[in-house]
Amino acid sequence: MLKLKKLGLANATQFSLSSYRKGTDHEDVVILKHAMDELGLLTYNDNFPKVTVYFDGNKNIISKESKRILLYRKDNLVNTKNELVIPSNNYRYDDQGNLVLLKNKFFNIYPVRQNGEIVKIKVDVKNTYAYDEDNPANSRNYNGSYNVIDLYQYQGRDLLVPDDYKTMDDSGNAVIDKAIFTDHPEFFTKDGNNNLIVSDENYVISNKGVIQPQSAMVIIDYRTGELKAIVGGRNVTGQKIYNRAVNPRQPGSAIKPIGVYLPAIDTRQFTAASVIDDVPTFLKYGAPNELWPNKLVC
Repeated sequence: MLKLKKLGLANATQFSLSSYRKGTDHEDVVILKHAMDELGLLTYNDNFPKVTVYFDGNKNIISKESKRILLYRKDNLVNTKNELVIPSNNYRYDDQGNLVLLKNKFFNIYPVRQNGEIVKIKVDVKNTYAYDEDNPANSRNYNGSYNVIDLYQYQGRDLLVPDDYKTMDDSGNAVIDKAIFTDHPEFFTKDGNNNLIVSDENYVISNKGVIQPQSAMVIIDYRTGELKAIVGGRNVTGQKIYNRAVNPRQPGSAIKPIGVYLPAIDTRQFTAASVIDDVPTFLKYGAPNELWPNKLVC
């Protein structure tokens, strides 16, 4: 607390109100952080946000129910040379010798359409994660899940195979024409375990991870309506960031209880147990023979 007294302030609350406005790199703010660290207030504890996950044997994050991989551990996809490693069980060759990258593995594979026609095939590396595995605040729960600190998610992007070489088979796998091995022999190489190796200039994974969990906060004085604070996310910097406080994502079906069910119940003509017959209806004014609404919220 001597460092706080040096500033002539009685407590950290008074300090933060007056000094944080000067910027997070201001000398006063640095002094506050040092003081809080000396008091043990910056040490990880149960009040700090953690992510609860389930791991498979390779430390990929999986669904508890289906055991499906949700996020790959980054080290399982990218080696120490920053090369993409495609395991031998993630690909095969067809009868013509074309390379087939299997769906539901390391890649998201999907067609891009224009005017109903497929114009190209996209092959995107799946999202990955990394976290501080040596942090003592990480813990294992009784049910086999783990609480982890400082988990960063990295967005996977394109495998940069030229479009002319890519098609998709009837099973949804990406088919890479065998001509790529003669036209671009450096694109795919193999290691001693028969894994395919792709150099870092031929694929894209975001360099900057996004810390998880993310959240936003808006603080309003309920007595006056005055806006006190807006926090748009954790560990986000720069000018073109996604601010979760002022740029919220659309809520999807989560809005239905508020926007649909609650108003219906408020009329006192429906209850939570009411059954709604969703047969086609013709309610459009001036067009009695036109089906409307054509999409019922149910």
